[in-house]
Amino acid sequence: MRKLLLALLCCAVFPAISWSQVKIKYTGDPLPSKAMGKIESMMGHMWDYYSSMGLKEAMEVELKVFKSKKEGYRYMRSLYPDDPNYIEQPHDKTMGGGLAAVYIPKKKLAVLLGIEHGTDEALTIIYHELSHHYTRMLFKGATYPPIWLNEGLAEHFECLKLKRSGVVSEFPHANKGKVKTLIMLGDLNLEKFLNFTQKEFMEMQRNEGQTCYSLAHVTVTVLLENLSVEQRNTLISQLQKRPVNSKVSDIVASIYPGGLPALEKEILEFVSR
Repeated sequence: MRKLLLALLCCAVFPAISWSQVKIKYTGDPLPSKAMGKIESMMGHMWDYYSSMGLKEAMEVELKVFKSKKEGYRYMRSLYPDDPNYIEQPHDKTMGGGLAAVYIPKKKLAVLLGIEHGTDEALTIIYHELSHHYTRMLFKGATYPPIWLNEGLAEHFECLKLKRSGVVSEFPHANKGKVKTLIMLGDLNLEKFLNFTQKEFMEMQRNEGQTCYSLAHVTVTVLLENLSVEQRNTLISQLQKRPVNSKVSDIVASIYPGGLPALEKEILEFVSR
């Protein structure tokens, strides 16, 4: 009876997922039923959000969970035996601790490694990876989504919490701090950042204080706050239709009121709050 009451409360508080539009297949080690309920509620919220940006096609995604990170890496090596990211080194301490996850677009598969280290933390990473699936589906058949948009949306959903009052964003102060420091040092080149390839994005992430994900999160948040629904959807539509060699920064500048200087100003104001 208590479990039934809890289920009814969850249905009343959180948005119900539209199973006619979204299907999730759970494989690997079992997740607690409460965690599965939260995942499905967040997927329903994501569906509402992405469908408002033009996502129409019903979709399916597989979530494969490994309790042990080592088992997860063993599975990833079976898929990609030559990928150095999944080769366990003799002195690699990271294999036994922490959480990791990866989204594999071709397989429509999100893999979570190491849930034994905490269900709550695992949920945030799952939200992040599932957002990648939604973004790829939104851009299906179109030019690949800009890396800052793909990762910025994933960071946005990673920081959402399901509360009794609804879905609440808990923006990390650390992300604001990294971007604020970048601006204060005069190292922010927004035009260049918006045109980054995935390789350039990851190189900056490794070499410049782990700032790329934070800047992507801030940029997407400011765009969401300051663009109307019509402007936001126009931005997505133009990014989907853009020629391969076009500049993403030109598209953003043409839609954002005041162009890139205004966007930079709003980013500074946001991280200074």
